[in-house]
Amino acid sequence: QSLNLSRNQILKHSTALKGLTELRKLNKVDLSFNFISSMEGAYMMLGNIKTLVLSGNRLRKTEGLEKLYSLEVLMLDRNEIEDFTSITNISSLPCLNELTLAGNPMCSIDGGYRVSVLNLFREKRGEVDLNEER
Repeated sequence: QSLNLSRNQILKHSTALKGLTELRKLNKVDLSFNFISSMEGAYMMLGNIKTLVLSGNRLRKTEGLEKLYSLEVLMLDRNEIEDFTSITNISSLPCLNELTLAGNPMCSIDGGYRVSVLNLFREKRGEVDLNEER
């Protein structure tokens, strides 16, 4: 089951996600193209989510996503993530196999951001698909 909350001018994830812990079969949440700047504490509301779409928000870091242990797909394209240290915490997510980061300021760094991002995933490097924009 999925929940699409895209394009709703949401400012705080806590408002949008309140009560989602009761939805046990929920596996995808789309919060794309809102005005969300932080996901801190989101793991407490999203439970065993497998797909999280956060494209086109105002995120600068991934704090709050590091404990989403069931997360397989994470779309963070077109946010405001400026450097690799801002995403280090998600590199240990055990099930993550698809990550989208295109359109963030960090992607314009000379030398290719893809190699640097994949290096964060070390052992899982061959399993993680670093997608371009969709």
